[in-house]
Amino acid sequence: MLQYLLNLTATWLLSLLVFELFLKKETYHAYNRIYLLSTFLIGIFLPLWGWNTDSAIITGTVQNPIQQLAAVKQSIAGVSQHSNFSFTWQQFLWYAYIVGVIVSACLLIFDFSKIVVLYQVGNKYKKGRWTVVETVKGHAPFSIFHILFVDSKEQYTTEQWKIILDHEAQHAELQHIIDQLILQLSRIIFWFHPLVYIYNSRLMLLHEYQADKVSGGKPAVYGKFLVEQAMLHTAPRLAHSFNRSPIKTRIIMLSRHSSFFAKTKTILFIPLIFICAVCFSKNQYSNKIEKNGNIATYRGNKFEFSEAGPKDTVIVLDPVTGKEKTLIAQKSPVPLKINGERIYNYNDLEGKKNEMGKPSNNPAGFNKDNIKEYLITNLAGDLKSLLDNDYTMDFNYIVIDKNGKIVYFEYSGVRIYRDPWGDKPEPKKIDKVIQDKIANKVYDILNNAPAHSPATIDGNDVPFYLVENLFINPFTIKNGKVIKL
Repeated sequence: MLQYLLNLTATWLLSLLVFELFLKKETYHAYNRIYLLSTFLIGIFLPLWGWNTDSAIITGTVQNPIQQLAAVKQSIAGVSQHSNFSFTWQQFLWYAYIVGVIVSACLLIFDFSKIVVLYQVGNKYKKGRWTVVETVKGHAPFSIFHILFVDSKEQYTTEQWKIILDHEAQHAELQHIIDQLILQLSRIIFWFHPLVYIYNSRLMLLHEYQADKVSGGKPAVYGKFLVEQAMLHTAPRLAHSFNRSPIKTRIIMLSRHSSFFAKTKTILFIPLIFICAVCFSKNQYSNKIEKNGNIATYRGNKFEFSEAGPKDTVIVLDPVTGKEKTLIAQKSPVPLKINGERIYNYNDLEGKKNEMGKPSNNPAGFNKDNIKEYLITNLAGDLKSLLDNDYTMDFNYIVIDKNGKIVYFEYSGVRIYRDPWGDKPEPKKIDKVIQDKIANKVYDILNNAPAHSPATIDGNDVPFYLVENLFINPFTIKNGKVIKL
């Protein structure tokens, strides 16, 4: 979610910057309206779009049964851990967001109710396609759909009344109400985002620029009328008010004309969208791990790994046949440092105290099974596309920083589980399209996972890593349902 908001903000900010520098003072208002509305919607939906998802994001290599066997042995020898996810701050933010949505929705409903009340108590009559409502409330003219609200028709001359009707007819004909509804809904969903309100003010001003074109080449007369209406009360947010936008700016725009050369600025939209699509969409490079020798860079962090260990032979006892087997094993590189700071193995860590005040056997403060549960639960919809079978998901290491956030992991894909002691043939590979879909969801889920309780050494929070045995045979697909193991 945080990455989505960052990409959304960057798209809106860059688009508004281009508008303010190059387009704001030009008179091609129809284009500017399309520009603002489209970049606003692009900012909302582009960060959700993955324009190139391929296997490049799947890193590492799928573990063979020998490595699985070593992982199982390490798991048996490891210490017991207990889960302790920290959701408190996220719950607080979520509740605060819900409260903001409710308050914003109530404000909009309140504004709409004022329009309804004015309609009910006002004196109504038909004027062509307009329903005119005289309210005697001392406000400037405003309209919504084809309903025109005025204080009283008698206070306007014939010329002024024509200006009002022509002005509001422009709003209706150009369907400005659609922009209004989009913006008001966005102000509820993104009530916390200041750029939503900037977009709102810029689009409302453009609406007035377009409607002001009915001045008929008489900017002095029209401008004087605008100044007179500026002294009256404005309208509720959903309506188009005659005096809502800055009057001085509107009067200046009445006599402004953009040159042919100025219209070439409209091509700025093309490189802008290209930059946003490359930098702020959910593309393959968002999840790519850059490796150079034993150094890896991922999401702004730099990781240093050990060298791979030498190959060696190990003798294991087959629990089914009771016979010994000789296997070849090699120790994989392990993460040593994050941004120059040591990364600890959870076996090296100091345990937190439990609720009884005694040292816990859990050095990391949580159970790796909690991560597995979190991932499988959120992946359930995508995993249903797999055929009925037992499956495992292959990871090498998962690194948690000193703030409790997952900052690095190597995911190698999902595959059919094969008993390391069995004699079954190597299972068939899973379809690439399904692999890519699951892989992208894995990266999205883990990169936005809630924080854990951080590990500690001598009372100080430190980074640590979980080893490769995290996802040995984690789930079964049966009759299109996910069964967690």
